Amino acid sequence: MISLLTRSILFLFIVSSFLLSQSIHPSFGATSTSPTCVDTTISGISASGSNLIFLPKYVIDNNFNTLWSNYGKGSWIQMDLGSSKNICSVNIAWYKGNERQNNFVISTSKDGNIFTKVLEKKSSGNTLNLEKYVLTNTLARYVKITVNGNTQNDYASITEIKISIQNTIPIPPPPPSTGGGDGTGGGDGVKMIYPTLSPGETWFFNPTNPDDGQFDRNGAEITKNADGSWHLKPGTTRMLAFTKSSGLPSDEVRSSLPTYDYSRLSQIGHFYKPTDWKNVEITIYVKVLSASGGGDEISLVSRSARHSTNVHEGCGGSSYHNNIDFTNGKFKFKKEMWHVNYDIKSYSGITIGSTMDKWIGFKGIVYNMPDGSVKLESYIDKDNNNNWQKATELVDKGNWGDDMTHCNARTQGAAITWGSPMIIFKSNGVTYDFKKFSVRQIVPPI
Repeated sequence: MISLLTRSILFLFIVSSFLLSQSIHPSFGATSTSPTCVDTTISGISASGSNLIFLPKYVIDNNFNTLWSNYGKGSWIQMDLGSSKNICSVNIAWYKGNERQNNFVISTSKDGNIFTKVLEKKSSGNTLNLEKYVLTNTLARYVKITVNGNTQNDYASITEIKISIQNTIPIPPPPPSTGGGDGTGGGDGVKMIYPTLSPGETWFFNPTNPDDGQFDRNGAEITKNADGSWHLKPGTTRMLAFTKSSGLPSDEVRSSLPTYDYSRLSQIGHFYKPTDWKNVEITIYVKVLSASGGGDEISLVSRSARHSTNVHEGCGGSSYHNNIDFTNGKFKFKKEMWHVNYDIKSYSGITIGSTMDKWIGFKGIVYNMPDGSVKLESYIDKDNNNNWQKATELVDKGNWGDDMTHCNARTQGAAITWGSPMIIFKSNGVTYDFKKFSVRQIVPPI
């Protein structure tokens, strides 16, 4: 039997490691449910026990810096929903959930006396976010989570719990999918793949006045065409679209952000502000006229803050690139682990042939998954008629790349899960006409 001294040491260890880590998690967006499920209020909570300062009430305080913890296999925490409800899922954020796996059982009851086991599972061990555990055909008032140790010790430690239930209020059908995301905003008429987050950041290129407080030409030479589209002269093009709340931060501001440490960023969830671009749908319409400057691709670049080898050893340059090669109509993805160090995937998905001298639409979509991975999707409107088809997709499960630890990521191929204040429209030596550029924060399909 474990000695009192050993238990005391273990308790002091978890207290000190918690206080030192100051783990700030990404937003609660990780608990996104289907349109028929919503988070419910937890009216009561109890537990088999708790440590002195890690009380059961802290799992429902919407604060990832607090937790419930109790020593011993079989420790449990129980939620009262107030009345029996149809449960869709139980969402749990585990303390140090990116370092260890927890063995646990979820059981439910209608009366609080007789419980039925509905799920026995291990946590993923690779995320600090809420992990979604789906339950089927479960009508219950009480939900009990019993923890049978983890891969490091026998503590049960949970930072947050949310329970989603079937929504009994009829949800009206969504408005037609247009570029504004809500059926009215934006006004560029481009169909959405995923709906706009509400409230969420958006940006639409203003063909009348591009300098709208969010768009930065960043040295690109652009002029307006007679038909209302715009023309880009060849060069090293890095046009930028910022979130409105960022206030168009300068290079200097983006060179002095609070942290460029990837482990810390994975906990905070953003480079600059909580409203940074994270889960996004980026859209462009272009007609490439010439590639005489030597380039053959256009990249939609997300999740970076500052691409400079002189700034924090290039660690502001973490990014995903959704690429289209307009000379052959092929698609691929790039991951910039830091500036400048890429891991480039081969062409994948469909091939549409050369798109030179014709209008096409191209979308790059990036969003976080509940298990801590990141999904990238590319779409194409090859006939310029607002009919979009998926070109290719990829999931970064944290095993893409070999040098994320250069910026103190936990693993060599760690996923880039944090947001940034800017999106880059990147090309080299390419001349093209363009219109209907946009960026929207989206509700991922998870």
